Amino acid sequence: MGHRVFITGAAGYIGGMLCELLSQRPDVERIIALDHAPMPDALVGCPNIVWIAASTGDTAWTAAVAAERPDIVIHAAWKIRDRYGAPDLQR
Repeated sequence: MGHRVFITGAAGYIGGMLCELLSQRPDVERIIALDHAPMPDALVGCPNIVWIAASTGDTAWTAAVAAERPDIVIHAAWKIRDRYGAPDLQR
């Protein structure tokens, strides 16, 4: 039986490359991919990828991931472009 890998940030640069490379490995049975963005074109057609379109800040995705029973978790979600400049300290 192969590994079941859960990857957050799966549409990003690192997460997308991990999904693509791991989907080709014979020891990886399933990839559970989580990202708020749609599945990248490069991953469409990979039969062992389960795509979950959600943000890590939400909790609705947790039951779907738990049902897939991943044995490896790779957290690659990282938001780098929203808050350039000085932080808003007026709150």
